[in-house]
Amino acid sequence: MSGSEFSFSEEGYSSFDEDDGYQLSIGDTDVAFDPDASQVEVKYSYPDATTSTKVPINRIKYQALSYDDVDALLTEKIKSVNGILQVGDDESMVLLQKFNWKVERLLEKFLDNPIRTYDSVGLNYNAVRVQPEKLIVVDPHFFCPICCSEGSEENPLTTFHSGGCDHRYCVNCYATFLKEKTTLTCMDTECHSVILPSELKSLSDCILNAESVLGDASNGLAASKTEASADFYGYASDSATTRGNDYSDDEDAAELDSDGEEIEEQRYLVEYRKRKLEKAVQDKEKQRNKSLYSRYRSKIMKDHVSQQADFRLCPALDCPGIVRFIDFDSNSASSGITGLEQFANQHRSFPIVECSYNHFFCFYCSKDNHVPIPCPIVKAWIKKCKDDSETANWIDNNTKPCPQCDTNIEKNGGCNHMTCKTCCHEFCWICMGLWKDHKDFYKCNRYQEVKDDSPQKENSRRYLEKYLFYYNRFAAHQTSFKKDREFCSKLDFLIQKVQKRNKVSWIETQFYEEAVRILLKGRHTLMWSYAFLYYVEPCRLKHLIEDSQFELSKAVESLSKLIETVKPENIIKYRQRFIKESGLLKSHKYALVDICLDALASDELLISIPT
Repeated sequence: MSGSEFSFSEEGYSSFDEDDGYQLSIGDTDVAFDPDASQVEVKYSYPDATTSTKVPINRIKYQALSYDDVDALLTEKIKSVNGILQVGDDESMVLLQKFNWKVERLLEKFLDNPIRTYDSVGLNYNAVRVQPEKLIVVDPHFFCPICCSEGSEENPLTTFHSGGCDHRYCVNCYATFLKEKTTLTCMDTECHSVILPSELKSLSDCILNAESVLGDASNGLAASKTEASADFYGYASDSATTRGNDYSDDEDAAELDSDGEEIEEQRYLVEYRKRKLEKAVQDKEKQRNKSLYSRYRSKIMKDHVSQQADFRLCPALDCPGIVRFIDFDSNSASSGITGLEQFANQHRSFPIVECSYNHFFCFYCSKDNHVPIPCPIVKAWIKKCKDDSETANWIDNNTKPCPQCDTNIEKNGGCNHMTCKTCCHEFCWICMGLWKDHKDFYKCNRYQEVKDDSPQKENSRRYLEKYLFYYNRFAAHQTSFKKDREFCSKLDFLIQKVQKRNKVSWIETQFYEEAVRILLKGRHTLMWSYAFLYYVEPCRLKHLIEDSQFELSKAVESLSKLIETVKPENIIKYRQRFIKESGLLKSHKYALVDICLDALASDELLISIPT
């Protein structure tokens, strides 16, 4: 297969350091979006428009969005639809959700028959709904049929019902019922009345107010108990809270620096970054789940993103980042590219994007950053590793091919007299010779040079050896990459320690952090280059890629060794060496990617992917 014949269909971290800084309709038409009006930076999937030899590189334009950015776009979309339908923002949101956020489809159905469209989502077109603030009713005589709670004059029940019906239940039961839902309906099994977002917010605010009252009462009780304990035991009440579980990471660092014990130092070193990141994610998630309404809004946003072909949720674990495709660049447009599948299947492109939390992934296949190879090779390599790696190793170590028909045979007993079930050939398991020749004078324990004249066996062995050669190197760098990433997780704390011990500013230690980041990106590129070369047939371009790969490998190992061997107190002394080594690695990484792009655009490169 030549370099221009990739083809496969599939629905759909980059290692680039610089970013340069349109709407394409993908699938159903959405509300127009003007990127110039947005405050979010528009980025490219590759920093340069051409390779060093001026070969054009096809790129995509994208935006790395936060939760608030997408929420603002969703609000704008709802208001735009309401501007056409004139039914209200709440009703527009419910209708859009019903039609999977497809604006054209909604408009077509609504304009054809608005009453039927309203009925399909549980709304009554001609009915006047009760105002949200009137849906919360405090009733001393109400009995909730779900939890069997009964109100009284001293302790009345707070109830809630949909604005489209009169089925009342206590607010706690309603909140539990709606907690994990994105489609909000009445609790009554025979009622299909929908609950509008503003009505849900009214219920959510009611619960928050009740929890706030209970929280204030609980805090007051706790404070009085603390003061009583202080009086009894004779210590100051404010000192009881100074050594709680929620002191800051900076206090951790200060305490650690004064303590100086190596075991504690290593433990905090490993856990510091992890705790910091987890706390940041938890705080954001806690804020989104703070109320019933904010939890619903978060789920609606994710549902909206998952339904849009030009949005991707970051595949990194627990990452809330979102990337939005804007358009193809001018090179792609001049190449006649009109869709992401076509873009991913041609050679001069890597649709690698970076989310707002600095995770890199492929926008098309949602896999981890796989520069310098295209999506079709990634798909083939991942499938092959999944199917063949363990199987090939087990077959190689536990079976032998029949000398006559080449069928792999597993030895299931102690006897060395083997009979192939396929061709009934009898042979010795030890020397693979004919069993009938095994007589007293036959020496199967004596080493002899044996020439294998079986082409089929030789091809099978060569195929396995080639796969294991590239797979073992891919796996070795994958393991090293994970170790380097673990080291990166404690980088913040390590830099903080360097600052304190050397009495330098934060900016003076950034060369070290940059060196670690470059090492991660370089090793990741090197890892995927082995998967690429597995499918490339021998040719001049393959030799050029291997030469560049060798230089990158030397640079990666040199910087990795420097980072591992230099102690924190000596990092500042080695500043120039870190800058030199990281700069060399960075240039070799770009050189390898550049050569791969040139090769992929050439008809001279032959790539063989089994179908």
